[in-house]
Amino acid sequence: MAQVSKKFLPKNLETRLYQVFYQSFSRLNNSEMASNFIEDLLTPTEKVMLAKRLAIAILISKGWLQESIEETLKVSSATIQSVKRTTRFGGQGFARVVDLLQKEKEWEQMTEDFQTLLSRTFTSRASKSIFVKGLSSRPKHRKTSI
Repeated sequence: MAQVSKKFLPKNLETRLYQVFYQSFSRLNNSEMASNFIEDLLTPTEKVMLAKRLAIAILISKGWLQESIEETLKVSSATIQSVKRTTRFGGQGFARVVDLLQKEKEWEQMTEDFQTLLSRTFTSRASKSIFVKGLSSRPKHRKTSI
């Protein structure tokens, strides 16, 4: 888990740091630049954490059940609930990014890959009663809204 200093910055300096931080992302022209920046900026754990949160938002928007998301992404129900709250009651940032990404073919392929992985997981664990009664090898997803 990330550690934050208990020493607070003056509010105006903190505000300016955030402005520079956000502007840094907005100036990245392509995915290679973004990748290089993120590789330098974040630890491996932070990258996984953020990527999983984004994937959770996308899968929620596609109507996946919480249990399916937990199993596929290996995340806790608390993390999923946190993302759900942010997408439902937070600002528009998550919703805009998810909307943009869902239009990309790469993200559609990713969700299909998740579906395949989840089907395999449920099939291999059928004897452990992980299925909802009557669930086929392809999990059914109830539609939810962000």
